[in-house]
Amino acid sequence: MSKFQIQSRKWNVAIGIGVFVLFLGAFGSLFFLQALIAPGTPTYVFLVILGVVTALLFALPGLVYPARKRVGPVKKVLPGGTMAWVRSHLYIPILALAAAYVHASSAPFQGQLTTGKVTLVLGILVMVSGYARHHMIGLQKEAININVEINKLTIDQPREFRRLVLDFTQNRRPIEEIDADAAKLDDARAVLWREIRKLEGQIDRFFPREGGQSRLVLHLTMWRKLHPWLTVGLFVVLGYHVFDVVGGHQSVFGDEKTEFASAEACGSCHGDLFREWATSAMSHAQTGTVMEAQLPVTLNENRKLAEERGEEQAKLLDGLGKVCINCHAQAGARFADELALLPFNQAGSDPDGGVAVSGGGDAVQRDGVGCVVCHSQKTTLPEMAAAGELPIDNGGAADFGTQFGPRFDDPLPVRVHGIETSGAWSSPVRSSLACGSCHNVKADLDGDGLTPIADASEDVLSDEGRTDLDGDRQLDQNELDNEDGSLDDLVLQTTFDEWQDYLVAFETRYADDPRQTLDGPISCAECHMPRKGDGTQGAVDYAPGLLSVKERGHRSHAFVGVDYDLDPSAYDDAGGDEAFAEVLAERQALLQSAVTIEVGRGEVADGRLTAPVTVRNNLLGHTFPTGFAFARQLWLEVQAETAGGEEVCLVAPNPALPAPCRSGVVDDFDDSLPQCDVAAVSEAIAADPTLLGTQVDPAALGNADVRFADALAPGECDPWLTNWQKILTDGDADGDAVFEEVPYQSFLPDIVKLRVRVATQQPMRVLETVRANVDPATGAVTELDADTYNYVFDVSGVPEGEEVVVTARLRFRHLPPEFLTSLDARLDDLDDIPVSARLDLESALGNLVITDVLERRTGQGADPECEGPQNGDDKSILDCVDADDLKVALAQVERMRDLRDVDRSSGEGALAAGAGATPGMVFVGSILVAATAGLLPELRRRGRRSRA
Repeated sequence: MSKFQIQSRKWNVAIGIGVFVLFLGAFGSLFFLQALIAPGTPTYVFLVILGVVTALLFALPGLVYPARKRVGPVKKVLPGGTMAWVRSHLYIPILALAAAYVHASSAPFQGQLTTGKVTLVLGILVMVSGYARHHMIGLQKEAININVEINKLTIDQPREFRRLVLDFTQNRRPIEEIDADAAKLDDARAVLWREIRKLEGQIDRFFPREGGQSRLVLHLTMWRKLHPWLTVGLFVVLGYHVFDVVGGHQSVFGDEKTEFASAEACGSCHGDLFREWATSAMSHAQTGTVMEAQLPVTLNENRKLAEERGEEQAKLLDGLGKVCINCHAQAGARFADELALLPFNQAGSDPDGGVAVSGGGDAVQRDGVGCVVCHSQKTTLPEMAAAGELPIDNGGAADFGTQFGPRFDDPLPVRVHGIETSGAWSSPVRSSLACGSCHNVKADLDGDGLTPIADASEDVLSDEGRTDLDGDRQLDQNELDNEDGSLDDLVLQTTFDEWQDYLVAFETRYADDPRQTLDGPISCAECHMPRKGDGTQGAVDYAPGLLSVKERGHRSHAFVGVDYDLDPSAYDDAGGDEAFAEVLAERQALLQSAVTIEVGRGEVADGRLTAPVTVRNNLLGHTFPTGFAFARQLWLEVQAETAGGEEVCLVAPNPALPAPCRSGVVDDFDDSLPQCDVAAVSEAIAADPTLLGTQVDPAALGNADVRFADALAPGECDPWLTNWQKILTDGDADGDAVFEEVPYQSFLPDIVKLRVRVATQQPMRVLETVRANVDPATGAVTELDADTYNYVFDVSGVPEGEEVVVTARLRFRHLPPEFLTSLDARLDDLDDIPVSARLDLESALGNLVITDVLERRTGQGADPECEGPQNGDDKSILDCVDADDLKVALAQVERMRDLRDVDRSSGEGALAAGAGATPGMVFVGSILVAATAGLLPELRRRGRRSRA
């Protein structure tokens, strides 16, 4: 008997060689692309060629084989026998799958469901179902051939024998009766009967004589039925895949709001970088709890101010009203009207009460400062450029455009975007210039410029931009318009200005400083984007084809800073509690590298110990503190005790102004600092207008014109409190000569005030990096990088000669509780704002963290707690983070979680593997479901086998 056989050794060898050659040529081409050609268009063309080869290898055998089988003229034209064409139909798609694999693996893998993945899976299913179909045909033909063989064996036999055989093969009688009759056969026919039983047994394995089908045949039947449906689905999805990749889906279904690449899309290849970024303030710039809550209050207060002051103030509102969302939501803000609120896609975000921006992807609705905002910049951004609309390359319908970054010697081939570098990315210092697009927040309110120095250039890389006429190491371009002692403009943040001054004056100020071993100034990235790992990490997760991921190392895209989001669930996308704890631990290390503290031994006179505590800027590239210092609390907690452990208390600066035994003590994370009500202090000391024995004018005390948001009366407050937090005021909006501390920014001049220490009347100025005071008469230079804060303790009860040890601890909290409380109260007065802009005050307060930065005792010296890159090329703040720090930070995060009613089982916001499904995928899924549903009744039936 001839057995039906589709497999062929020659075809096996030929296809094996074909696959090898295909792999060798295709994967080899990737090495050529990497070595000789820049990513982008050449890689795109290479993938298109592979795609065309894949489609042809799949389509041609599938179309030609049935055409030759059913169309006479085609059969006459095409050479070869039927079996050759059957085999081509079965074998050549193996080459197609090989080409598809090379095609798919040559583009970095993406975590989302894509048309390419669906096409590849359908191609595999078509191959499996096609093989099953042909295998089923083979079993059926083999059964037919066996039946023919049995007929040949019985054709010359007696009628009774033939009837016995038919009774057996067609199951017409019980097997017991048939066996009884077979036992009566003579020897010759008994031998023949055994042969027939053996042949029938081969059929029974797949088609039982009792009826029905074996499990294998049932499966083969199912795949055979699915084969045409899967084939149709394959070519539908293949067509849609091509349509999608060339930008058809975006062109037809999208708009300009969906053209921007989301950070998550970038994370499909750059997974580690994406997860780091997802923990950063950059990623929460648009969705942060405080950002969403503060914006409507700020715009509402300035709207009222414009109504009260008239046309000129209204012009300021129109000109500055969009600055906040431009910096915090660059991609989305360009589609929003002036005075739009966040989130853009919630009711109440538009000034008319509707939705400010509908549609668009994550890049528009939630990414904040996403990947494309920075990496699409070819040229150096001007200072404060992000206050307007930045040029973001959204590529087009089919790709992400060209992305810029530091130069790589051998970039991997990639289809979805080009990779280039430019002068703006040629060094850490040059790339840091981009930081100035956001990290200076100033506005020229009176129209005479931000600096009083005429023609001062803003190009810090040019000689014209490095002038310093008065020699105070503050560049002329950064001098503020404050010759009369107050600012004429709105100045909220000057971090970039401070770094420019540091950049230019580094050699003069720090070249010989023993605290550092650098050859030159550092960039923003050295501290805020420290290098991760040991340099062997790749910038991507996967390499195309057989290429290897390059060992480049990278800078952290967590953008280490002092802020964090008050909603712990904001970190779920990036790794949850552990990722959040890492943010807090790295933040602590950054702060520990920022300053040093030294507690002097002090002097004793008249039963009082005056202990000096010196705080010094640790060579930072900006002041300490910097940024929005009015929203950040940095203060000293100071106490003293004898060598025997007896507490020594601070003296009262005035009999009517009692002092606590220790200064700067806060019992709980959401307790306000014990700020004194200066007006109450003035009234209390009026009868004896002295502080620490020095005559003062009660009406002229520091901050006498400030009404604090949460201040305490004498006897309850801490007059020794040393707090660097600046004061954000309303700018005396009502003209009563009183500046009210508020949780919003008014578009008025000079709204940020310095805090004054009550006991010593010492202004809590920032600790400069390079700026100095220069005596106009003598030219003497006074450095401003450090300040000393004296604490006076009552040691009258301490035995003479017994040492008193003073301990100073620097503590930090990134938002004052009263800021949140005041913000919540003002939100309650607003209607028609987005739901997400409402502040959950209890949760927000519960998620505050007080960080212990560093602690020093009398005589311990002033070494930094953590040496950062400003101290040496080999230093990193990440080296200061250990397991204990992470454990403490994790406990803080878990405490926050316990205070919030967060359903962590919902998985909301997780990186969804199924994100990105397109209508074409849904259509194909419908086809598969319908096909399977139609087959179920067929598979449940077990018909009796009919004989040919």
